[in-house]
Amino acid sequence: MKIAITADIHLKKKNETPERWNAIYNIVQQMRSENIDTLIIAGDLFDKETQNYSEFDEFCKKESYIHSTNYLNNKTKSINNQDSEDNKSSKGNENQNGGGENSTNGRIKFYIIPGNHDPSLRPGFFTSGNIKVITSPSVITSSANHSGKNAIKFFLIPYTPAKSIGEVIAEEKEKNNIPSNPWILVGHGDYIAGLREPNPYEPGIYMPLTRNDIDYYNPDRVILGHIHKKMSLGKVYYPGSPCGLDINETGKRSFLIIDTDTLEIIEKNVKTDYIFFNETLIVLPTTNEFDYIKEKISKMIKKWEAEEENIQKIRIRLKVKGFTSDRNKLFNVIKESLKNFSFYNNEEPDLTEVLLFSDPERITIIEKVRDQIEKLEWNEEPATKDDILEKALHLVLREI
Repeated sequence: MKIAITADIHLKKKNETPERWNAIYNIVQQMRSENIDTLIIAGDLFDKETQNYSEFDEFCKKESYIHSTNYLNNKTKSINNQDSEDNKSSKGNENQNGGGENSTNGRIKFYIIPGNHDPSLRPGFFTSGNIKVITSPSVITSSANHSGKNAIKFFLIPYTPAKSIGEVIAEEKEKNNIPSNPWILVGHGDYIAGLREPNPYEPGIYMPLTRNDIDYYNPDRVILGHIHKKMSLGKVYYPGSPCGLDINETGKRSFLIIDTDTLEIIEKNVKTDYIFFNETLIVLPTTNEFDYIKEKISKMIKKWEAEEENIQKIRIRLKVKGFTSDRNKLFNVIKESLKNFSFYNNEEPDLTEVLLFSDPERITIIEKVRDQIEKLEWNEEPATKDDILEKALHLVLREI
C-alpha cells in the first residue's frame, strides 16, 4: 500500500496564489488515480497564520471518494495519551481531529504537521472530519502489509520553536514513546548534516536534525519539510515545495509516495501552472561569439527537459555576464533563441554585467582558456565550469 507526502505549499487565499492551490489539487488527483487515500503535509501548508482557514476546509470536504477502506488504521495515537478513533468528534481529542464532521466518509485524509510558518494550527480551525492536525508528537500506524511483515509506523513531529528534532525524540524516548522498527520519522526542519543552498524565503536554521540523531534512534526513513528544494541524503528525503513560490524555486516540482510494503520512496512530478528557471550565461568575445551563445542556450534548454506541453508554462530569468563585441546584437540573438519561452514578470535578459571588448590577441588567449576548461573532468562542486570561466575572463580581459 502507499501514502503520499508533501510539504511547504504555503497557501494564501485562492485569488492571491491560485497556482499553489492547483498544485495540491493535482497531488490529490494523482493520489486518486493510484488509489491512495492518505496525504501527510510535513509543515508550512499555509504561508502564514490567519483568522480564516475556510478555503482549505471546503477543499477537503469537496474531494470525492477514492475507495471504501482507509489504509491507515482508524486510530491515531497521540503521545500525550489521547487515543482517538477517527469517527469521534473533535471534542476531547483536540490533538488530532478537525471539528464538525464526524466521519471521513472515505475521503482523502489530510494529516497536517504545523511548520514554522503556521506553528499555531489547531484542530478547532477546521470543520472537515478528514483533516487531522498534529499538535504534539504522534504515531500513526498502517495496516499490516501484503508480505505479512509488521505494520509501518509514522512518527509525526510538529514544529517547535527553539527545539531540535533530536531533543523532541529524546524526550519521547524517555517516556518509551518511540515506535519500534520499522518506523518513519516525519517532521519540519533542517537536516544539518546535508549541504544546504541559501534560500531567501527561509533564512536561518529551524528545528535541526543531525546525522547522529538518525544513527542513534535509527528510523528506517526520514521525511522532512522546510527546505523547498527536493533532495535525498541517505535516509533523509525532502519532497520540496510542490509549486515554485518564486523564480528562485526552479525546475519541475514533486511530491513523494511511500510504498509501505517495501519502504520504497517514489518521486512524482506535480503538474504546476508555472515552471521557473533562473539561469546565468557567460558570453565570450570570440570570433564565433554569437554561435557560441546560441549553442549555450540550446544546451540550457535541453537541460530543462521540457516536454512540449510544458513550454508555455516556463518562466525564465536570465543573467548574462562576460564580454562581447556588440551588446545590441547579443541581446537580439538571445531574444531570438528564447522566442518560444516567456520571461518571468515580463523581464528582459539582464546584460548589465556584459562589458564591451575588442582585442584580437587576448581574445585568442581566452578561446584557448575556454577550450581547456571544457576538457576538465569536473563535478560542478564547489564551483561550476562557468564560474571558473568567468574568473578567467576577468583575469585575461580586464582593462590594464
